[in-house]
Amino acid sequence: MRGHRPRSRPGGPRGRTSRPRPSQGPYLWFPYRVADGVWRGSAPSGPEGGRVAVPRSLLHFWWALWIASLLTDRITDRLAEGWVGPDGLGLLAGADALEIVSAVVAILFVRTLTRMQVDRAAQPLVPAPPVPGAHR
Repeated sequence: MRGHRPRSRPGGPRGRTSRPRPSQGPYLWFPYRVADGVWRGSAPSGPEGGRVAVPRSLLHFWWALWIASLLTDRITDRLAEGWVGPDGLGLLAGADALEIVSAVVAILFVRTLTRMQVDRAAQPLVPAPPVPGAHR
């Protein structure tokens, strides 16, 4: 068949809509980038209308724990299939404990971020400085 295009092209009939990803590594950065953008955008306004720098240690701690819990979950899933007994149970309990700590830190992160957004919304709007040569 000449001129035949296969139907099973990646991304539908028009081809790929984004570049192919060789691994899941780039996808691990996406939640951090979104959370960092929201964190920076929720920072309170300074006296001149700019943003005040807010420490991002809770953001970094949440993200590191989330990555660690993902990795330990994958490792324990692969290792636990062959392990039976107290060694396997201890490994699974440790991984579950890490996931619980990660969830608690995620809750703290969301509560802090929500408080920052509420405080920012309660601030009065600062007018922009006049632009020279603009009509009034």
